[in-house]
Amino acid sequence: MTILVVIDSPVGGHHGAEVAAPAFRSIAEQTLSYLSVPQDNPSTPPQIASSTPAKSARQAREDYAVVPPPESEMSDTATLSLQSVALANPFPQPDSPPNGSSNRATGGVDHGPVIIVPDFSGLPVRRVAQRCQELGLELNVRGSGLAFAQNPAAGVQASAGTEVTVQFAR
Repeated sequence: MTILVVIDSPVGGHHGAEVAAPAFRSIAEQTLSYLSVPQDNPSTPPQIASSTPAKSARQAREDYAVVPPPESEMSDTATLSLQSVALANPFPQPDSPPNGSSNRATGGVDHGPVIIVPDFSGLPVRRVAQRCQELGLELNVRGSGLAFAQNPAAGVQASAGTEVTVQFAR
């Protein structure tokens, strides 16, 4: 993209910074906006869902955990159901397949260890790329600047080689 601003009869100053720069800036901002290039300093602040800092996935899970009533208030059926749920491991460890089964025995594909996707918010592209490489995640970069959105979300379980799309803006 090339922009040429020519002022034939300037009023006031006679230098480019005083006369042509304001016109150049206006034309450049409008052109970049038309081409969908994110601005270095957005004219409108990003939309924030709430003014409180985001909680980690673990903290949110603990905040909304269901606490059963004391055993003295439960019937025998409820106690048995609660015990069977407690025995099932909802978050299996990376080295143990779910329900004690083996992937080879069931014909399943072993995708390697489970990785918890980190929160990339506020990090530059280079730091996100380094972290993804360390964890074995495939990074799909959208934009430049600092990370503001990602898919899958932070705290989600993924396997090595999972593609993580991170959106960046200045």
